[in-house]
Amino acid sequence: MPQPEFESLEALSAPARQALERGDYGRCQELLAPLLEQHPVSTPFGGQLRLLLATAQMGQGNSTAAAATCRSLRACRDAGLRAQAKDLQEVLEAPALERPREWSMTL
Repeated sequence: MPQPEFESLEALSAPARQALERGDYGRCQELLAPLLEQHPVSTPFGGQLRLLLATAQMGQGNSTAAAATCRSLRACRDAGLRAQAKDLQEVLEAPALERPREWSMTL
């Protein structure tokens, strides 16, 4: 059963999560900004907030910022969040593969 403190922290991030789900990435980042200042990257909740931020940055097409946010999660005490951030960072920094011309249709 979740602890009351964790539930209250989750309630703090709910509006940002909802904005992210709607595709309103700028609003998500605005809502996360004050929370990011209050919760350091080293805490599990701070790590979760930064994963949300990285997702919003990706949604805006800013993969460089998203990768930097993921790198910052190396300081998180939660091993699961560190692993998620590392996996996401690897995807963001992977080289783009060229698609063979025959895989595309020209209209």
